[in-house]
Amino acid sequence: MSDESFQGLKALPFKFPRTCGNCGRVYQTEAEFLEQTQDLRNGRSPFKAFEDDDGRVILEVFRNCVCGSTLMDEFHSRRDNSPEGQRRREAYAQAQALLAGKKPE
Repeated sequence: MSDESFQGLKALPFKFPRTCGNCGRVYQTEAEFLEQTQDLRNGRSPFKAFEDDDGRVILEVFRNCVCGSTLMDEFHSRRDNSPEGQRRREAYAQAQALLAGKKPE
């Protein structure tokens, strides 16, 4: 995959193959989906996170098929939800606030 932001993504079970409803192109694997599709127009983020009914974070990834149709598929979140992962996110947020000249929370 050429874009580092997609490294390590794992599709949810039974999501592939994926077929474009517009042109019928088939993406056999998550790697094909991520490599052979294109970024969204206007530089929009391809990621949207939500929690499922069990509280697990699911990452929706939006990409454009070569025909121009926008496709979405669901992947496991790579976020580290352990106490150590939370501590690292809090430290990062504080460092960002200090660099921006804001009072850390």
